[in-house]
Amino acid sequence: MDRSDLSASNWFSSRAVVGLLVLAGVFYGLRPDWLGYGMLTKALGGEASLQGLGLGVAFFVLAAQSWEKASIRVQMAETLEALHQLLYGKDYRRDREAIEILLAALEAQTGENAKTAHAHLVRLTGQNFAQDPKVWRSWWEANKKTFEKARGGPSPGDA
Repeated sequence: MDRSDLSASNWFSSRAVVGLLVLAGVFYGLRPDWLGYGMLTKALGGEASLQGLGLGVAFFVLAAQSWEKASIRVQMAETLEALHQLLYGKDYRRDREAIEILLAALEAQTGENAKTAHAHLVRLTGQNFAQDPKVWRSWWEANKKTFEKARGGPSPGDA
């Protein structure tokens, strides 16, 4: 599951698929001649019997399954997001993105920016490696999946 399952474009596209399936079900279920059903059956060499009704029902079943699949995907994405926040903290995505940006700044080796990036990497990760981008990058690749933000000492309000 991905966070994209929670996006508006995914929501609209899943509803559009359901809508098209329902429209196809109506078309084949009601067999409207004014929409060209008679011409379609003649072109395909079929008869306008119960086949159309059965095909319409099949499209309705597909629409219901598609709707259910979309809702299950959203529920799973929400559940996994909540689990990740529980395991890694509320800002786990932001912290991981920040580490990637800081590593890029450290690899750029532009004097003061590299020093600042190193200081923030030490603060954010709790690791105290030298200002060597290769060491930091290898550590990050090894720990990216299980990374948790370094827990500092007691906050000022805890005293």
